[in-house]
Amino acid sequence: MSSLRTLPRVLQFSWSKGEQQLPCHAVLPFGLNSQWSLPASAACHLAPLAWCGQIFGNGTGSPGLLLGDGLTGACRQQEIEEKLIEEETARRVEELVAKRVEEELEKRKDEIEREVLRRVEEAKRIMEKQLLEELERQRQAELAAQKAREEEERAKREELERILEENNRKIAEAQAKLAEEQLRIVEEQRKIHEERMKLEQERQRQQKEEQKIILGKGKSRPKLSFTLKSQD
Repeated sequence: MSSLRTLPRVLQFSWSKGEQQLPCHAVLPFGLNSQWSLPASAACHLAPLAWCGQIFGNGTGSPGLLLGDGLTGACRQQEIEEKLIEEETARRVEELVAKRVEEELEKRKDEIEREVLRRVEEAKRIMEKQLLEELERQRQAELAAQKAREEEERAKREELERILEENNRKIAEAQAKLAEEQLRIVEEQRKIHEERMKLEQERQRQQKEEQKIILGKGKSRPKLSFTLKSQD
C-alpha cells in the first residue's frame, strides 16, 4: 500500500488580472508527478490559473484543479485536506481490514474446514438419531396398534364365547324343562292308564259279581218236574 504522502495536495496561489491579485486554490490529483501533462485543449483552460512552474515549485508546468477563488486560503485548504485525508484513510482502512480478514481466513482455513466437517458430522449424527427415534416411535406405535387390535379381537372372542355359553345354557335348561315336561306327561299318561286299568278291573269284578248273583238266584229256585204219561 502507498503511504499518505501520495495523498492529493491542495495548493494556494494567486494570479494577476490587470492590477488585481486573485487568490486561487488548486488540487494536485492522486499520483500526479512533474511529468503529468494535459492535452492542449485542456491546458488552455487551466493556463489562466497556473500553467507555470511557480504553482508547484518545479517549473514543469504540471496542472492543478481550480477549486475556486475569493476564499479564505488557510481555512478552506485545511478543510479540503482533512476531508481528503478522511476519505483516503477510510478507503485504506477498508482495504486493510479486507486484507486482514482474508489473511485470517487463509490462516484458519484448515481450522474452519475441520469445524465445518465437525458440524456436518454433528448434524449427520443428530439427523441419524432423530431418524432412529422416529423409526422407534413408529415401531412402538405399530406394536401398540397391533396389541390394541389383538385385545379387541380377544374381547370379541370372549364376548362371542360368553354369548354361545349363555345360549347353550338356555338351550340346556329348555331341554331339561322339556324332558321334565315329557316325563310329567308320561307319568300322567301312566297314571291315567293305571286308573283306566283299575276301573276296567273294577268293572269286570262288578260284572262277575253281578253274574254270580244272577247265577246264585237261579240255583235257589224250586226244581220243576215234568212227567210223561203213557197212553194205553
